[in-house]
Amino acid sequence: MSGNIELTENVLLIDVDEVFCSSTRRKVAKRIAEVMDLLNVENYTLDFRRSTSGYTHAVVKLYLKRKLSDLEIVLLQALCGSDWKREAFNYMRVLSGIENWNVLFVKKFSKSFKEG
Repeated sequence: MSGNIELTENVLLIDVDEVFCSSTRRKVAKRIAEVMDLLNVENYTLDFRRSTSGYTHAVVKLYLKRKLSDLEIVLLQALCGSDWKREAFNYMRVLSGIENWNVLFVKKFSKSFKEG
């Protein structure tokens, strides 16, 4: 029997409604680290991205022994500080069986104008 344990990548998308700056990134990183510590998650990476509106997005990759359920991902995103309305909608999308429920970088609407 091999001593190697295969880990599965699980991705959390965190939407923080605060301006993208070093103090926001430090605050979010601290909260995520505290959540990971409480849950005994040792293997994870954290990457910050600036949204098109100037706010903060964080992508957390967790390396665990199993794949998390969609509801577990919604819960972890909320615990890590993601926008509560976004996570409420994600929860409803998961319950409704929507396949691509975890959207973060999506255009909310598009309009076309015809000059006449």
